[in-house]
Amino acid sequence: MAYLHAASVGMAVFIIALILGKRDRSVSDHLLVLWLLILTVNFVSVFLLNTKHGDFAFWEQLVLEFSDASIFIHGPILYFYTLSLTTFSYELHPRIGVHAIPFLISFSLLTVPLFYNEVADFNLRNVLLILKMLSLFIYITIVIRILLTHKKKVNDIFSNTLEKHLTWLFLVALGILCLWTIAVVSLFFDRALNVRIPQYGGLLINIASSIFIFVLGYFGVRQPSLFIEHSKKVSDHKPTAKHTRPKYQKSGLTEKEVIAIHKKTIEYMEREKPYLNPELTLYSLAEQLQVLPNHLSQVINTNEKKNFFDFVNSYRIQEVKKCLESNEKSHLTLLGIAFECGFNSKASFNRTFKKSVGMTPSEFRKKVLNQ
Repeated sequence: MAYLHAASVGMAVFIIALILGKRDRSVSDHLLVLWLLILTVNFVSVFLLNTKHGDFAFWEQLVLEFSDASIFIHGPILYFYTLSLTTFSYELHPRIGVHAIPFLISFSLLTVPLFYNEVADFNLRNVLLILKMLSLFIYITIVIRILLTHKKKVNDIFSNTLEKHLTWLFLVALGILCLWTIAVVSLFFDRALNVRIPQYGGLLINIASSIFIFVLGYFGVRQPSLFIEHSKKVSDHKPTAKHTRPKYQKSGLTEKEVIAIHKKTIEYMEREKPYLNPELTLYSLAEQLQVLPNHLSQVINTNEKKNFFDFVNSYRIQEVKKCLESNEKSHLTLLGIAFECGFNSKASFNRTFKKSVGMTPSEFRKKVLNQ
């Protein structure tokens, strides 16, 4: 068991070093480092509990109490980490410190008695335990809801969806929820019925925790930022003129404004070809057009009858067809042409092309060559 704990700590430290070695670290990277540091302390505390017999030194007691209270921190960190990946231009504000108050109160209640050579009251620990499990459950539920909403909106925001669905983070949240369920059931049998569960705090839970560290680190390091930052800000301009025609629901746009934005968008797409950028998003295109993202989204949905993903990729498909029909890039492979035209995934290119044209890219190329 001790070797498992040591391996988990070593893996967490290695992942932290990888993240800190990145040139351009994002908000999500910093949150992940903080989370891994806390998890490292958790593993150290479990190591102490399983290997040391007798009285603990003062610093060891502090580590144990910190780890005990840290359950109040795991939920908020998962929550803000999720927000940092799913929110455009996300920034941490001082007010998020409110979420750390339960941890600070809990840690204080558990550590103050140590200065008087005492330990926290058993009933107090039980109350804190219930509150910790309730807090973690609430945060996990919120995170799962955010990720489900994000998954539905991916095609309305991104022109390429590779690594955008955050499926791995959704599975991590479900995994935490499963561990939470096991812990709650185990604690109920242990505290209420005085029935010891063989794996309560045992090998399986520790193996699951080690796997959790690996998955979190592996995908966390590989996960790119979903939103590419730009120097220009989205215009804060909002229509102020009095309109005589009915406004579109929610957005406040009139029919005349919708037509104007649509015309501007089409002309810009044909003239500047922003779709050649594989990381084009609704937000970046809105910045280039100097319109609000929700306005642009509504205009595309209303006038083109498409979501953002299909709208942008229809231009990429036309660009690919143009290259194949004119033999303009005959020196490139089909995948090379796809990348030149804004795609960044072979699977997405093949799927989108067949859906739009009715045949695979290879079949279309053969058809063109045989004409």
